[in-house]
Amino acid sequence: MKLPYWTRSAGAGGKIKSPEDFIVKELLHRKYFARYATQGGVRRKEGKYGLFLLKKRNMTTRDAVQILRRKFGGPIGFAGLKDKKAVTEQYITMREGTDFLEENIELRKVGTTDSFLSKGDLLGNEFIITLHGCNAARLEQAAKKLNRRGFPNYFGPQRFGSRGNNHFIGRNIVKRKFKEALRLINKSGGSYSDIRQISKDVLKFYVNAYQSWLFNAILGGYVRKGGYFGGYLPVAGFSTKRTPDVLRKEKLQPKDFIVDELRLACSGARRKAFIKTCLLYTITGNRAVLRFRLPAGSYATAVLREITKVPL
Repeated sequence: MKLPYWTRSAGAGGKIKSPEDFIVKELLHRKYFARYATQGGVRRKEGKYGLFLLKKRNMTTRDAVQILRRKFGGPIGFAGLKDKKAVTEQYITMREGTDFLEENIELRKVGTTDSFLSKGDLLGNEFIITLHGCNAARLEQAAKKLNRRGFPNYFGPQRFGSRGNNHFIGRNIVKRKFKEALRLINKSGGSYSDIRQISKDVLKFYVNAYQSWLFNAILGGYVRKGGYFGGYLPVAGFSTKRTPDVLRKEKLQPKDFIVDELRLACSGARRKAFIKTCLLYTITGNRAVLRFRLPAGSYATAVLREITKVPL
């Protein structure tokens, strides 16, 4: 799907050359960093879980967590998935664990907590991104417009996988084309003879990607018409009350997201259509360093494509 840009000005161009050019720092709720509890009198907090800062380079969060599970065992809590082609910092919780360092991964204990980290604990992320070979004047103009007008809150290309086909798999699952879904999964590295061999979480992941694709299509329609919508748009699922036009074009109804054959159900949701951020930047020649924060669930790639006008 070719998504429309929000601003009409020429893009600044530019490239990210290495993982060090894309730095992500996780922002959690303050409760995870409180050292003292006030209930029943002020006392030092000693939680049952260790709170660790995980730094990784050129590696997915899931791959890093697998390495730590093999080393320390037990469940690991984390609030969000971070980009692979990047240098990222995020927090995890474990019952057992110590400082750890190996190639592309570093773990450091920063405290304890009574709460096991989960998705709802993520406030957002801070990004520090370096663009090489960009047009300085155009970048400055694009940054000013973005700070003033915001940007469309598209799901980023990471949502659709390295092959860009996660949503196609999800669409086939929702349409009950299980053989085709299985073929695409196996083409992407799986080795299954029956789709029921695949965990429900993985299958749901593919359907969620399809839901994200549908949202992008809905939002893209608003952007093409040049309209700004400050509210929320539907992420279609079984709980969606009104059937979006894009779902009708797909010849689907909200109830189709309940896939009884696989004991799978994906609810709908609402997502902010446009996001505003404060984009800070420094420009040296044709190299620019961008710094900004985004709420949980929003993608830095959506900001970058609006500035550079380069498909990501």
